[in-house]
Amino acid sequence: MLSLGVVPAPGVAGGIANGPQQQTAGLSFNVTVDACDDYWNVVPTTSTTARLTTTDPYSTPAQIDKNLTGAGGLPQGTTVYAVILVSRGNWSITAQDINGPMNQFVLANVPVAAATANRLQILAPGQTAVYGKSPYTSQDGGKDTTATAPQVAGVPFTVTVNACD
Repeated sequence: MLSLGVVPAPGVAGGIANGPQQQTAGLSFNVTVDACDDYWNVVPTTSTTARLTTTDPYSTPAQIDKNLTGAGGLPQGTTVYAVILVSRGNWSITAQDINGPMNQFVLANVPVAAATANRLQILAPGQTAVYGKSPYTSQDGGKDTTATAPQVAGVPFTVTVNACD
């Protein structure tokens, strides 16, 4: 499996060289999946269904299946997925053969950085920030709950203000 910064290395343990480059939250990037033999050579005659998933709980889409047979199949043993990771942190992307014997492959530690801040978030007592959580066009996004803890009139309390993307 290849993404920006990762290059194929047939004949080398693991089949790849270099690690994935940092991605920006909310921006699409391509992940290339190759059907390979035991020595990481691309096999152009593969026929199966490949599934791509991520560990980012808010990625879009969360799962992508591609039927790799016939005209829509795996051209020259390779297919490309468009992935959008939306939560900052390090995430894994997994490709697996859901119909057959091929081993799954995990591209671990794909770094995702926050995009440029374009809004402010207010967290009242009882609320916690949750990176990448929708809705993205509402003040309710990016937090674990819209409910707040009750406050007493005339008694100071603390709110948190975050600059968010």
